[in-house]
Amino acid sequence: MANCLFPAGIEKVSGTLSKSTIVTSKGVITKRVIACVRNGKQKIYIREDKPRCTKPTEGEIAARSSFAFMASEVSRRMANGDKRPRKLIWAEVKAEFKKGDTHAEV
Repeated sequence: MANCLFPAGIEKVSGTLSKSTIVTSKGVITKRVIACVRNGKQKIYIREDKPRCTKPTEGEIAARSSFAFMASEVSRRMANGDKRPRKLIWAEVKAEFKKGDTHAEV
């Protein structure tokens, strides 16, 4: 990471400055040059996104499915008029899910 000084007018640049994509036999690799301001200093760093090489474990798949269920249940309750903060609804749904009561009341 480097400290950068930009000319006046663009001294607070933030976001992707450049992006390149490389297609390989294992998938698509995306390289980005990103600028951001942290602690009053302009920072530039390079980010490289690579495809995953391993398959998700059973634990990861279970965590993803439980998260998907809980997120959809929270959204459903909020759409049905529950005015409580999302955090409280999420905690309630999580407690119900852990008890094994995965059927939502209609």
